[in-house]
Amino acid sequence: MKLFAFLGALFIAMPSMRSQTIDEMQQRWWQLCKDDMDLCIYMQEKSAINEMCGAIVLEEYDVFSLNMHIRRNLLWARNGVSRLAAESAKMECERMGVEGVRIESREIIEQLKKN
Repeated sequence: MKLFAFLGALFIAMPSMRSQTIDEMQQRWWQLCKDDMDLCIYMQEKSAINEMCGAIVLEEYDVFSLNMHIRRNLLWARNGVSRLAAESAKMECERMGVEGVRIESREIIEQLKKN
């Protein structure tokens, strides 16, 4: 929940994007990633899943590969940020019309980690 509060504060405090160059925006995000690695991981994972869903819509990628990507991220995640990003991206994928996106339960992920 701390992450959502931080995201909300970030977008409220962010100046108009039209007044910034691409370099300025990249520098701002780079600084943000140095300050809060979890936020950076969240943004990167959510963006990657959304791009894959866009590729599925264009029939350049398949849902099975997307599900394996999500599973791998959940297996290697050090905290709940990856799950939060996957759940958020899943909702956006469903809005795009992508069906069959699966996020394994915590119990299954813990069992896979043990094996």
